[in-house]
Amino acid sequence: SSAPAASSAPAASSAPAASSASTASSAPAHRGGGGFPAARSLVNVTFAFARTPLLGGSAELFWLSDNATERWYASLPAGLEVTERTYPGQCWRARDATTGNHLLSYCATLAPSQTVAIAPAGAVRLDFHFSPTAKLAPSATVVEESAGRAPTTVGTLRQGGTLSVQASAGARYRVVEGGSGKTIARQTASHEAEQHVDIGSPVVLRFSVQPSRFHVGGEAGGRLSLYWSWAGEGGFGAEHLEATLAEGETRSIATMSGERWIVRDAAGRQVRAVVAADAPAEQAVVLDARWAVWH
Repeated sequence: SSAPAASSAPAASSAPAASSASTASSAPAHRGGGGFPAARSLVNVTFAFARTPLLGGSAELFWLSDNATERWYASLPAGLEVTERTYPGQCWRARDATTGNHLLSYCATLAPSQTVAIAPAGAVRLDFHFSPTAKLAPSATVVEESAGRAPTTVGTLRQGGTLSVQASAGARYRVVEGGSGKTIARQTASHEAEQHVDIGSPVVLRFSVQPSRFHVGGEAGGRLSLYWSWAGEGGFGAEHLEATLAEGETRSIATMSGERWIVRDAAGRQVRAVVAADAPAEQAVVLDARWAVWH
């Protein structure tokens, strides 16, 4: 699908239009998107981030390319707002800059001007995902242990599965390994709209972009983007942008064994996929700088 008009964002196949922001930092401009009928006009969507102790101090705003892959557009401190020009039907996401949890998902309507509040949620969703690992039992049980209530089993999930729970902010949960009864995770629901709870065996992936003296078919200087594929492929906005790396740069990322990571070039093409192994605790992933070149 074509993209909104470029606010300022890392180059993508096509993108949204130029944004105006009240002191929110934005990225380099997109090339103009095409493929939309002439009658389909750009609209203005203003994202207003309320200042509140119930949420973090900064949010990251992403356009969802093909409603699947995040493209970063702006960093938005609490108390400010940013306006993006986009097409009706195109979807956006705001995530907490520290936790990475979702604060808002919004798809533009036909209205010429739209304002969307990024605010604390009382009713939230927790997505428990049990990453595949040989180090834990095949299944685990999620138990709610909120104050003033008897412990209640919410559900059971098997490795590779996801359990979504509707909750109130402040609710407390414990994840118990099947067979052993050992506690393998705890989570207290915050006021973020959608919260990811990863269960499994933690490891670190160390991504590095190997310098290259040769750049075939384009110019040097491109960047590679690292995406975490939440609970596999195919879901709405499943590819979460974690980092972008230039030639010679390195980034260590904490994840779970069994989690899938995708590497894309500046044009959004997938150049590599990596699944974290159970061992070793730190795993090196070497990327070729030539993959970041425009063709």
